[in-house]
This record gives sequence, C-alpha cells and structure tokens, in this order.
Amino acid sequence: MDKCSTVIVCANYFLALSQESTHPLPTRLKCALKGFVLSLLGVRACFSRLARTSNFKKEVQKLCFFYFLLDTTFYWLHRLLHTSHLYAFHKLHHRATKTKPADAIVASWLEIFLTGTVPFFGAVWFTRPHVKTFRCLLLFAMPFLLFAHSQFDAAHQKHHFLKTCNFGNTRFWDFICGTL
Repeated sequence: MDKCSTVIVCANYFLALSQESTHPLPTRLKCALKGFVLSLLGVRACFSRLARTSNFKKEVQKLCFFYFLLDTTFYWLHRLLHTSHLYAFHKLHHRATKTKPADAIVASWLEIFLTGTVPFFGAVWFTRPHVKTFRCLLLFAMPFLLFAHSQFDAAHQKHHFLKTCNFGNTRFWDFICGTL
C-alpha cells in the first residue's frame, strides 16, 4: 500500500479529531477509528487501479467525472439513510442539529461505508485518476467534510435541523429532485 496515501489518511483523521464537536471525545475517537480503517481499505482496494501516466486534459476530464460520480452516489445513499428502514444507522450523526466541524466523522459503520467509502473510493475505482491526483483528492476530502459541518455551510446546517432537505454535496441532485 502507498505510504504517502496512508500518511494523508492519518493526517486527515488527526485534523478531524482536533476540531470542535458537539459529541464527546470517546464517541469521536470510536467513529474516527471506523473511518480510518475503512479509508485504508479503500486506499488498498483502489491503489493498484490508479493511472501512472496521464496528461492534464485527461485528468481534468477524470476529475469532472469523479465529482459527478461522488455527488451522485453520496446524494442517493445519503437519502437512503433517511428512510425509515435505515435512519437508525444515521441518527447518531444527526444528534447535532447545530453542527461543528468534528461532527462530520461521528457516524455508524454503515453510514461511514455508504456515504464515505462507497462514494469516494467507488468514484476513484471507476475514474482511475493519476496517483498524484488521487493523493490530492485524499488530501482535500476531510477538510471538505469539516467545512460542510462548520457554521459556514448554511444549507448543511438546515439539513441537520430539518433532516428532509439538502442531501447532496453540490446541491445538483437536490435541485433536480426538489430537495433544496
């Protein structure tokens, strides 16, 4: 497995744990460990499929497709977690109605797998970005999650309060499906 990617995953979880949260530290640590293990499994599963050579135009096209796949799978799997059958696995994450950055990592195994591992590493699996592009994606994944759970993202704050809107990352699917 790639040592650089492993270091990035470690740094991301240390960053997340150092942020403010409405959840107690033991809860955050337990959830961070789950996310860390699933992230390392995702890196291991995808690393051999990464491109070793590429050009700028091709990488930009892959990035666009990557974000479309990521947003699509995240939106639909996140929305699935809001159904009566699966909400029990998601309610820990929604205990915080006014979220703080570290609340992003507080989730059950199933939620981390469905809204973290599958969208991110599934999109990597299909798009096969260059190794350096993959490392950049890993590097920015956690800061993006932390920002979404900060007080600056009003749409995500609304999602945590109402639980019936703003399921996606980019709001594209929310606009299409009328869940803004």
